[in-house]
Amino acid sequence: MKSPYTDAGDYYNEQTKDICDYEYQRWFSRKASTHSYNETLITLNNFLQDKQFTHTLEIGCGAGTWTKEITKHSDHVLGLDISENMIEFATKKNLDSVEFMVMDFLKLDSSKFNNYDCLISMRMLRFLSDIDLFFEKVTEILTAKGFCFIVDVNPSWLKRRVLGAKEDELFDITLRGPSRMKSKMVEYGFKDIHVRPATVYLPPPFSPWLKLCDCIHMRNQNVELSTRLSILSESYAISGHL
Repeated sequence: MKSPYTDAGDYYNEQTKDICDYEYQRWFSRKASTHSYNETLITLNNFLQDKQFTHTLEIGCGAGTWTKEITKHSDHVLGLDISENMIEFATKKNLDSVEFMVMDFLKLDSSKFNNYDCLISMRMLRFLSDIDLFFEKVTEILTAKGFCFIVDVNPSWLKRRVLGAKEDELFDITLRGPSRMKSKMVEYGFKDIHVRPATVYLPPPFSPWLKLCDCIHMRNQNVELSTRLSILSESYAISGHL
């Protein structure tokens, strides 16, 4: 069935038009969502620990959920999102040293945004059809030895394998697994690449089961994502520097 939405911005504007608190609805209204939030937060902080940046560009910042964590590691953060509603939610957070803009990253004039030493994307690449254009932009924007951190949904996750779900039927975009993403980063000159589980989860969301998933997640925060662990990982994190 053809999607009624032209892009992710159109979709999120429609889905959030009657929502007062998107962040609560997305991450804290259900056990499984809160579980994913907590594990993603642990993963983000694990990758950013002991790092401090001058200028960070966050692509697909949404409601600013992760922006407030990123500010702990960067003097200035620019958050971009294609959805007007999402930027409105984010702006209401009144975060210090943060600027939010409604913008399509792939249409960004990189000559005006080329002094960033860190680029972060949280669960946004699943909406992009042109991964090569994405990395072309990234390498133009990042400074020498610039750091790139990405969290994306995992097509190898067992539930997706069993159900044959692509997560984003809306835009008919094929999800990219960690191996393919790592190959792309190598192709575009990134070094010291690491891949970790971002969220470990298999339904149903019963408390004992979630605790087991949390244990697996914590034990593998400093271990490269294996094929076996990838089956349990709903999303993965990958980083590297130029």
